[in-house]
Amino acid sequence: MTMLLEARDVVSGYLNRPVLHGVSAQVSEGEVLAVIGPNGHGKTTFLRTLSGFLDFRSGEFSFAGKRLEAASVHARVEAGLIHVPQGDQLFADMSVQENLLMGAYLVSDPTLIAERLERVFTLFPRLKERRAQIASSLSGGERRMVGIGRGLMGDARLLMLDEPSLGLAPLLIEQIYTALAALRQEGYSFLMVEENPSRLMSFADRISLLDAGRIVWSGTTEEARQSKDILTTYLGGH
Repeated sequence: MTMLLEARDVVSGYLNRPVLHGVSAQVSEGEVLAVIGPNGHGKTTFLRTLSGFLDFRSGEFSFAGKRLEAASVHARVEAGLIHVPQGDQLFADMSVQENLLMGAYLVSDPTLIAERLERVFTLFPRLKERRAQIASSLSGGERRMVGIGRGLMGDARLLMLDEPSLGLAPLLIEQIYTALAALRQEGYSFLMVEENPSRLMSFADRISLLDAGRIVWSGTTEEARQSKDILTTYLGGH
């Protein structure tokens, strides 16, 4: 498989507080890498650093063959690296459709924008029903759908998803992962933070364990199933 994303020895943090201490990860075309680990140990920080919201203090980062550790957020989005953050961070006073269209701010072709909007509505029919509804009035699951849909409105090649199933009812989790599976069939790649064990084991190709700002274990989902420590400590025995 062709390497799409490669991060090497990433060091990052907040002000004078380092959080990541030399984190490395790779994602190939069409692959799903899930990052797990205790809360507060660097998972979200890692995604925020790769997407450009936090500065690299040291380390290297390439995406689709281009070095991006010094690139702007705009340049990373333009390259196809899309971050869907935890909590969705929608524009609360804008409608569902307006929020989705914000994801296409780099797309100039109105026909292409319309096609992508219809694609999002096909993936998430509930959003089509609520296209005129104000985002602040949506349920948690609907907000998550809008966040993912907004990411798809650009030229996404890899989606970085931060806790896509967090706080959602089982039926909504099923709907979201059905959509993600369809996207994977279309060739999208994923780097995701996820703590839902059953979803991790059925969706990811590989798992990396991030603990205290360092990758302390990496392997395939099958290797994770065979690791007693990983299963009982981090995946709830699944």
